[in-house]
Amino acid sequence: MHVPVLAGPSLRIGARVRIGPGYRQDRNRIVIGAGEGIVLNQHSRTQVTVKFDHGMCCIVQAMPGDFGLVYDPAARLEAEREKAEREERERRATVSLLHAIGVPEGDIPPGTLSLSTLLPQILAAMAASTTATSGTAFDAYTPGDSTAIDSLMERVKGLDMSALHTHIKRVKQYLPVVKGHYEALFALEQFLTQYPTDKLVSEDCPSLLQSLKELHSAYTPFHSALSRLDFDTAESLAFLQSVSDLLDSINTTSLIPLPKDHASLSLGDKYKYFQVKSRNAAVEALYMAAGPVITCQPDIEACMAGLKGIDIAIPDVCAMIDTKAKGVLQMLEYLAPRQTESRALLSALKSVPPVTPQDIECAEYSAFMCECKGKNPRLGEGERGALESELIVERQKVHVLKQTQVEHKRLREQLHPYLCFPEVASALGVSSVPVSVPDVSGSQCNGVVGMMVKGPVSGGEEGDAE
Repeated sequence: MHVPVLAGPSLRIGARVRIGPGYRQDRNRIVIGAGEGIVLNQHSRTQVTVKFDHGMCCIVQAMPGDFGLVYDPAARLEAEREKAEREERERRATVSLLHAIGVPEGDIPPGTLSLSTLLPQILAAMAASTTATSGTAFDAYTPGDSTAIDSLMERVKGLDMSALHTHIKRVKQYLPVVKGHYEALFALEQFLTQYPTDKLVSEDCPSLLQSLKELHSAYTPFHSALSRLDFDTAESLAFLQSVSDLLDSINTTSLIPLPKDHASLSLGDKYKYFQVKSRNAAVEALYMAAGPVITCQPDIEACMAGLKGIDIAIPDVCAMIDTKAKGVLQMLEYLAPRQTESRALLSALKSVPPVTPQDIECAEYSAFMCECKGKNPRLGEGERGALESELIVERQKVHVLKQTQVEHKRLREQLHPYLCFPEVASALGVSSVPVSVPDVSGSQCNGVVGMMVKGPVSGGEEGDAE
């Protein structure tokens, strides 16, 4: 909806207005869409100068059929609220400044609480504070200050700037490597610590194998990138740390303010005056000499901040971690399929009940008794037929028991090579066997990679023998 501009109180200077949707171009000077602004001037009933929130200031001519200039009472109230909040913030800032320089707020006449009217009081308070500080620092000076400055100067002069730039460059090369893969290194270390090789047989080896493959795959690029760094990382980091400490010491060394006029000082204070003056000259010389080092401070701070919370990854240590991870990976690659096989055999063993020799003897005795009863000549045809059927059932029972016994024994024997797994040893009622897995070349590495059971396994169930 297009609304024409109406002259009146709503468009007074300073009023908050909203320019509605529309477009107008007047002599190639004015192109306006929509937005909010403040009236700066009103030329006629249809022309006003508006300053937009985004900074543009132009003359708006609103006629019926063009975009409208609409007065917004809610926006005006919001503007007044913002103005009041801004004035309150300025007042609080001024009061805070007065407190900082020791001027009580009650000493200022009402209505004059502004920086321009308070400037004389502020300058006087600052001058008094400077004088007091100068006197205190001047009195607190000791000759030992000069010794500390001389020591810092020696450290600055002895600093090899070429080495500093080299170490900064090296750490900048090192940072993206360690920051990009530190989580992978940390996760791999955690895994190797949580799952020692002698405890792997008690874990879910297939799941551990999958987890370790993922961790090692994420770690390998980091290890490769770290191996390509042809410098001592620890040395570079230690060098930058020492330079950072030096800069901190220099930063805490400041000039001691001196009185403007020393003519009225006592003889002893004049001596101190020139001691402090000499000391200040040494401080100036220190800062000038340390200038090249100070210019490197942003790079040094960036390097040290980048390493915050990250342990130094030493190539030799990382190589040891990689070797250990490969050994555990090889071990799990050997154990995982065998654990799967052993669990399948255990499941089959649980479905086959154990059969003792007594069970078979009892079944054979029952069959024998049926056979004997069937030989009684006094039996009728019906009784004889019933006994023959019972005999067939009893003989079938004996056959099933013997087959079950054979199958149970076969499954137990098939589980013997997997006695390194505690669950297998427990199911067979024997002690577990240490792990010994052949390496790639065919040799064995006891307790590191693999599981080969040596010698016969004793302690089987009583039902293993027929």
